[in-house]
Amino acid sequence: MHAAVLALATLVCAATSIATRADDAHWFSAAVGSGENIDVLRIGGGWRPDCVCDWLAKIGATPFFDAHVEYWNARGDRHPNDNTWSLGALAGAQWLLSQRSPLQPFIEFGVGAIAVSETRIGTRDLSSGVLFDERLAAGIALDPAAKYRLAVYTEHRSNGKIKPPNAGLITYGIELRVGWR
Repeated sequence: MHAAVLALATLVCAATSIATRADDAHWFSAAVGSGENIDVLRIGGGWRPDCVCDWLAKIGATPFFDAHVEYWNARGDRHPNDNTWSLGALAGAQWLLSQRSPLQPFIEFGVGAIAVSETRIGTRDLSSGVLFDERLAAGIALDPAAKYRLAVYTEHRSNGKIKPPNAGLITYGIELRVGWR
């Protein structure tokens, strides 16, 4: 099952990279997060399409898409279901706070969905194999070309009270992105 989730995540990332145009911004990412006694390791990729969305441009934002695979580990619980995998995708908007600054600070917000391999992790019952995913991040460029970016984020995952119980999960983490054009 774990190999299948990883293979599917790789296919999703590859397919979306091929589907976008060559002049779009792309990145690989790696992140570590933690929250509510759950540790999260994440790898993924993202891209910013070379298009202008009028309604986003009016508020000074650019669109982006992200796909990722995560490994969750319940800290200290010792239950048979202490580990799970998730596969997710989200769409969002990014705001550059200062294009003149060498740090190019940004904030972003994204909404999407994830599929989890187990609906229970440790003592937490997620109730559903598909969850909503909301993400808020803030970061900076580590170089003038913005090839390397560092971001801190908070992410909330839950089933949106579709099926009780709704023991969602909030994590906080740090992410490194390596971009290319």
